[in-house]
Amino acid sequence: MLRVAAVVFLTLCAAAAAPAQPPAGAMPLLTVARVDFDTYLVWRKVELVPHVVEKTVTLDHNGKVEMEKYAVTKYRHVESDASIKLKDIRARDAAGNEIPVEKLSQRLGLNGAPVLLSTGPVPLKYRWILKDDTIVIEVLEPKAQGAPRP
Repeated sequence: MLRVAAVVFLTLCAAAAAPAQPPAGAMPLLTVARVDFDTYLVWRKVELVPHVVEKTVTLDHNGKVEMEKYAVTKYRHVESDASIKLKDIRARDAAGNEIPVEKLSQRLGLNGAPVLLSTGPVPLKYRWILKDDTIVIEVLEPKAQGAPRP
């Protein structure tokens, strides 16, 4: 029994020590986007930003009252705009048909429309979740530049 337990323990340790596979791409983001100046796709993003707050605590040590200060890290939500050039994206509708960049600003309108931002193509088997007016934006990989010429 002890041998079986040792083998199971070593197997679990080896599995935990094995490096995890990195994710294939960033997680898609469902948001509202608009086109600015016919050049940029702009959307709102929310990030958690840490900030340190100093707290004062009253402690009683054997009848002696002491005030101690502690630094506590808290997180707050910060909203900001993010943008990308229209030439660096590929827009498609929920059915997978490509939308020309010229018509993208008309489809999004002045106040924006729902879009799904992704770093790669969204598989067809997941597109059934999206409404017909949702636009899928694929961020294109930057082209590798050759070494500079001397």
